[in-house]
Amino acid sequence: PRVWPDWPTFERELPSLGTPYLFTARTQRKFQRVTYARPAVLIFGRESVGLDPQILARHAASTVAIPMLDRELRSLNLSTSVALALYEVRRQWGWGGA
Repeated sequence: PRVWPDWPTFERELPSLGTPYLFTARTQRKFQRVTYARPAVLIFGRESVGLDPQILARHAASTVAIPMLDRELRSLNLSTSVALALYEVRRQWGWGGA
């Protein structure tokens, strides 16, 4: 895996990595209504607080949400969110080679 020393370094390289999709509860665009480009970069924040609001503001057009049926629930577990997102991307791209 590649590891960047900090967010600004990663953000500078992001255009060369693929189309970003930033997962947040603070958007109306549902993750299953997005057509995921190839390559795609799925970005998740910390489980406790999500992504920084300034980062979300800079990438507002790239934000997507996993809808919650019960608004009383704060969020899904991060690993569950990642699994849902990856499954949707693979479903769209097809399962060849899986």
